[in-house]
Amino acid sequence: MTIESATNTGDLPERTRRALTLRHIEHVRAGTTDVHPDGARLVPASEYLDPDVAAAERALMRTVPLVAALSSELPGPRTYRTELLQDVPVMLIRQDDGSVKAFLNSCSHRGAKLLEGAGQIQKRISCSYHAWTYGPAGELRSVTQPAKFGAIDFCDNGLVELPCAERHGLIFVVLDPTIEMDIDVFLGDFAVQLQMCDLDVFAVEELQNLPHGVNWKVALCGYLESYHVKTVHARTLAPSFIGNVSTHDAFGPEGRHLRTTWSMNVVTEMAAAPDVETVLDGLEAAPYNTVLYLWPNTIITAPDFVGIRFITRVFPGREPNEQLTDNRIMLPADMSADERAAIGPFYEGARVALAEEDYAQVPGINAAVQSGFRDSLLIGENEPSVTEMHRSLARATGRPDPDQPAPTAQRSVR
Repeated sequence: MTIESATNTGDLPERTRRALTLRHIEHVRAGTTDVHPDGARLVPASEYLDPDVAAAERALMRTVPLVAALSSELPGPRTYRTELLQDVPVMLIRQDDGSVKAFLNSCSHRGAKLLEGAGQIQKRISCSYHAWTYGPAGELRSVTQPAKFGAIDFCDNGLVELPCAERHGLIFVVLDPTIEMDIDVFLGDFAVQLQMCDLDVFAVEELQNLPHGVNWKVALCGYLESYHVKTVHARTLAPSFIGNVSTHDAFGPEGRHLRTTWSMNVVTEMAAAPDVETVLDGLEAAPYNTVLYLWPNTIITAPDFVGIRFITRVFPGREPNEQLTDNRIMLPADMSADERAAIGPFYEGARVALAEEDYAQVPGINAAVQSGFRDSLLIGENEPSVTEMHRSLARATGRPDPDQPAPTAQRSVR
């Protein structure tokens, strides 16, 4: 693995695809994969059990940009969507000028919830409790029997606005109105990776909710390595992938955002070709699956070989052994019926892989950690993004890197 900021931020998708494909071919020929420069690591069980660690991570979620929704979920002016993010009720509203605003989903009077689900605001937002009304920009418009509230200042009693920004098909929110958000600084050169996912042209087809009694980092780890594909996904994804051949790169401030790509079986055929340049010149789709870790809690899976995207958010729960995952499965908004039918097997296999295969593993892992008989978990050198995820979260919460060298670490094990 190269833990560094990528230098090809101006590359077109075709050039990035070519460079990554060449890396996969070289790995297959050499029998290697990207590895962490520090080798195999041990992560203490306290990372998943300690209430103070869990509290610090939940507090972190209130201070950094989180993916609140997809741009396509607010398709036009005055459309809205509500979300409960880390126990904060949020409503997102597309403004008449096309921008998006985020507010606390709570009346300024006595805190009642204002909107449910998703829909369109007709003229105003009306509180169902005492009929106070608000405009889509959050301004207080009317108060029932205003004389009962003294000299009420309409300007100071609008909705609580949260920092909000929209980039590359994603809507970001910070769950603290006192924090200024600079989304471009937050993303850095990772923005190009998001742009290449083309999320603007995708619409949500299905939303999966996957609550489990397990630490959120246990759930998150499974997205960051391909070592498990051949075993866990034997009946779904494994026939298409080599398994444990992948690339890993870091982007953005402090290298927090990560990209990992997983080799497909077709790379074996490419690696056997005598003229690699001819193979690269003929690329129509990337022979790998791309997984982006949008720090701190979002995974974007963007297979170039099929018209489908997955946006997965993993939230820490109120206790160390609680988490909530939601997964949006997205298809191109203009996809025809025939195209939908063609990707049907992959679509079904992918949804089963997540809900019935990946998440079937996490309760067992959690039980082992909770038992007290495991004082640490081993992360292979071939799982570099897992190590980097733990480090970035620890650093952001004011803690030292939690991992230690594995005493029996081996190099370049496949």
